[in-house]
Amino acid sequence: MAGFITANALQRIGGVLGAVAIAAGAYGSHGLPSRLKRLEFSTEEVDRNKAVWATAASYHLLHSAVLLGSPLFAAPHITGPAILVGMLLFSGSCYAVAFTGDRSVGKLAPVGGMLMIAGWASIALL
Repeated sequence: MAGFITANALQRIGGVLGAVAIAAGAYGSHGLPSRLKRLEFSTEEVDRNKAVWATAASYHLLHSAVLLGSPLFAAPHITGPAILVGMLLFSGSCYAVAFTGDRSVGKLAPVGGMLMIAGWASIALL
């Protein structure tokens, strides 16, 4: 596999990130609401941030699974890094928004989303 990341590394990273996604989903359901309430977020803000967190966790988990299979695709050196960096930017910025309530940190989400789209397109087109 050409590129800066090997097939074995993509699969290992996918496995680790999949486990982290499950833990993040659990935290979003159980720990995050308590944290936000302690910080005196309104019920509406708690619900909104929980929804943002849930979106981050679902995209995180789905794209972790794509990483597991990316060595099988025609251009894993493109697909894997695009999915990985896209997931980190998209889910990471969404997690940060949900955790802090600071929407300005969500500016990286669209960049991450575009990278994930590019990763999916590379599966279809290359």
